[in-house]
Amino acid sequence: AEYMGTSHIPIHIMVCPHLTTIRNPQNRQPVHKDECTQCFSTDASDAGINVCLTCFNGGCSESTNHSLRHFQVAGHPVVLNIKRVSIPSEPAQEIQSAPTKLAIGLPGGVSVSDSQTFDYQTKVHCHACNIDLDPELDPKLKECVESVLAADAASKPTELAWEDKPEPCPHTIDLVQYEQVSDLSNKSLAKCESCDLTGNLWLCMTCGALGCPRNQPPVVSGNEHALAHNAATGHSVVLKVGTISPEGTADLYCYACDNSVTDPYLGKHLAHFGIKLEDQEQTVQTTQEASLALNLSKNWSLVHDDDGKVAELLFGEEYGGFQNLGNSCYLASVLQVLLRAPSIRQRYYIDGMEH
Repeated sequence: AEYMGTSHIPIHIMVCPHLTTIRNPQNRQPVHKDECTQCFSTDASDAGINVCLTCFNGGCSESTNHSLRHFQVAGHPVVLNIKRVSIPSEPAQEIQSAPTKLAIGLPGGVSVSDSQTFDYQTKVHCHACNIDLDPELDPKLKECVESVLAADAASKPTELAWEDKPEPCPHTIDLVQYEQVSDLSNKSLAKCESCDLTGNLWLCMTCGALGCPRNQPPVVSGNEHALAHNAATGHSVVLKVGTISPEGTADLYCYACDNSVTDPYLGKHLAHFGIKLEDQEQTVQTTQEASLALNLSKNWSLVHDDDGKVAELLFGEEYGGFQNLGNSCYLASVLQVLLRAPSIRQRYYIDGMEH
């Protein structure tokens, strides 16, 4: 069926002389196949998107016909029209398991896969000859079409996977420890040295000082004495008490790097304080585990007011948002904020209705 939006000569079996201009996209080359580069038309539009088979620019073929304009300016005649059509699917029966780590798009993390299924209708057209071409009749054209369809769209991020995975830092690799330190093997690591707090304490890996954490409600409360110790001494690496496991893992933080880190020599550095790694048992959550638990306990679809209460959502005239057109969500957010200013509303919304 025709969906290009304009009338075309039926597919010809003749060889188009302009097929010498087509080429396959190279590795990581942007292919604009889901949005027009000049307007907000997408591959879900009635006419789909025309992908230039020379430079892989994406152009619409509707009233503005940026695909034809691209041919007239750049001289690239052959395009692949791609139209995305949703396929109705049955509701998923499989229940996704809750994330077990702070990650996106990786096993154990939050899934980013799109459950909706699509079908892609394609056809090849030559603007110069004004004919549609059958890829099955030309091996080079068929290979080019398959390469474009297999390539990632230019709008797709280069990396969809993320994980909050601590790594060793220079301060753990080259950790300097005081020669004269107390033996902590029999010491109860249960109280901050500067106050009476006993939970979520951090051990300085340089001198063995114990300090309470930063005040970060509702996750943890503290008087920030571990941070104050870092400011006074410059000792940057600390370990959360109770997170050491016999497998050699622990919750470590580097104030200098301002990030969670790991220590490749943890057993050696703990032995400096008389602490045997094999005798340890994790008794409290790591910072990552606490953050994950907090995220899983929240309903992020709710909107809260300044007092932390669930806000009442308003609907109706003047409360609606803008329909997203392609990548216009950030622009729409800015406009919504501006239109709440009385002077702008009066000038461009109320008075502007006359025009």
